[in-house]
Amino acid sequence: MSQVVPFNSLKDFLVNGKGREQGTFLPADADIDAVVNAFETGLSSKHMATSAIRLLPFDGVDGSGVDPDLTCTFTGALEGDVVAGVIDTSDFSDARAKFETTISAAGHIEQTSLTDLSTTTFLALLVKA
Repeated sequence: MSQVVPFNSLKDFLVNGKGREQGTFLPADADIDAVVNAFETGLSSKHMATSAIRLLPFDGVDGSGVDPDLTCTFTGALEGDVVAGVIDTSDFSDARAKFETTISAAGHIEQTSLTDLSTTTFLALLVKA
């Protein structure tokens, strides 16, 4: 049986920064049953089968300089997907503010930060609109 990471654990990791504290996606032992139950009842097999929620990596671009191209290649992203969270994999910091909140073009994500992020890999949680 494959292991499924509970959605609330991902939310805590991406949104509340618990990944930096715990170093893991797993919730506390006392919360595991509640988290698994919420995950299983909140998402049907239809959502999972249709990839309604995806956790995907992508690389940033160099946003510095005059008139930079801020389009990052983001394989698997679909137009209209909601970007529920983004973390910088180098330090597990919250990077949501550095990117658009809704995917505007399939296979891409727009970087809003005008800094050089070309050497950084990010991990985004996408929710199908």
